[in-house]
Amino acid sequence: MFSEKIKYLLVCIAYTSLGVYSAGVADGKCAICQDVFGGRTVTIIPCCRNNIHKHCMQRLFQNTPLEERETCPLCRSNLPELAELLGPEPIEEAQQHLPDAYYEPPDTCSPQVASGHAFVSLPPQVLQQRSIAAAMRMREANRELSDELVLALANNAWDYVEYLHQRIQNTQPIMLTDEAQQALNNKMIEVLNKDLLDDANRLRGIFQSTRARTTFGVRQAMSSKLAKALHKGLWKKADRLRRIFQDTRVIPDAVAQESMSLKLAEALRNELWREADFLRRMIQDTRAIPTTGVQMSLGKKLLEELRRGLWDSAERVQRIIQDIGASHSPEVRQALNDMLETERGNNSHRSVERLQRIIENRVP
Repeated sequence: MFSEKIKYLLVCIAYTSLGVYSAGVADGKCAICQDVFGGRTVTIIPCCRNNIHKHCMQRLFQNTPLEERETCPLCRSNLPELAELLGPEPIEEAQQHLPDAYYEPPDTCSPQVASGHAFVSLPPQVLQQRSIAAAMRMREANRELSDELVLALANNAWDYVEYLHQRIQNTQPIMLTDEAQQALNNKMIEVLNKDLLDDANRLRGIFQSTRARTTFGVRQAMSSKLAKALHKGLWKKADRLRRIFQDTRVIPDAVAQESMSLKLAEALRNELWREADFLRRMIQDTRAIPTTGVQMSLGKKLLEELRRGLWDSAERVQRIIQDIGASHSPEVRQALNDMLETERGNNSHRSVERLQRIIENRVP
């Protein structure tokens, strides 16, 4: 067993090998005290890329409990188990180059511990061993978490599923096994078919955190539910499904995309602007492609509002055109250009400016 002093020495070496270094930084704030750097020397932790003052790093080490000294004090990333990798020779060599302060407990160590002036780099073969060992630990952690997730989903243990989701968020990046991804997809199809959107929302979070692949069956089930919700005017349900589409990175099928376009055209005809804005956001977030019919309806509505002198409504229609990736038809572009020439002849500078923004698709 290593003594506390040797164990602390290993932690210092570990941080050096991870690339902690000092440099003068002009901009930015310390992740600990939130004070600006202003050109002072800072320490950069590569595992989480946090920039902190050198003296803040020293205090952080001094105040860190013994059992937490082998983790990053900011992001809690696991440091390598150097006691197993180094062996006695590199430790003895390091001790020859380090000042006496390194053998003191963290609460009495000198500022040199954080200064980086006397740190010793690890041999290349040790770094390679550590990298391989870290990769193996990561694969084992992924496999263990994946197996637990499969079991929890099979038993509908939703509280445990939530717990596993928290673990996933705290240990990213996580790559689920193929078996776990398939179980996740199967459970998503099951809860959607049963209309259990609360459970679907839980699964959405895991899809988002792990970037698990979705199957064709999930796309079909989600698209079917969305099309039915839009047809019945169930806007809250449609909005929850929109989030699931967005976070699982699934694009709705052709039927669901057509349903969105038809509903948007209907909202424009009836001047239901709130519904039109909701559908604009839905089409944008789900990356759906607007149909030719809805693009024609948008162009018609745009010209109608302009001829009535309703500039705010016209710009609202134009924002929808921009956000869903629609375009003006040749006929609409010609009509807009004709209006622009008319306004120029009338020396209406404000109207000319607004029309130019509409024609150039840059309405804010």
